[in-house]
Amino acid sequence: MRTCILYNGFKGRGTGVLNTVIKSIRYNQQLIMIYMDIEGLITKRWVKALSLSEDSFRAHCYLRKGTRTFKVEGVLALVPVVRDEMAATLV
Repeated sequence: MRTCILYNGFKGRGTGVLNTVIKSIRYNQQLIMIYMDIEGLITKRWVKALSLSEDSFRAHCYLRKGTRTFKVEGVLALVPVVRDEMAATLV
């Protein structure tokens, strides 16, 4: 069973995102993220976190095929990728 971490609208939002990103960097884990950009466009992203700062993180985005910077406040949901999901997307 997998846990989806929802952040938008919760007091103290952001701390959980940063903790999840720290863990993904430490364990070399990819993440599935629902992200809302500055213009309000919501996308589902498959990312590999590379580095982080206080209010943002840099990650390789498989959707855009490049390195992107994501603001923590734009993260609506974040969940680690399970190996079975990785195999299913490669088929």
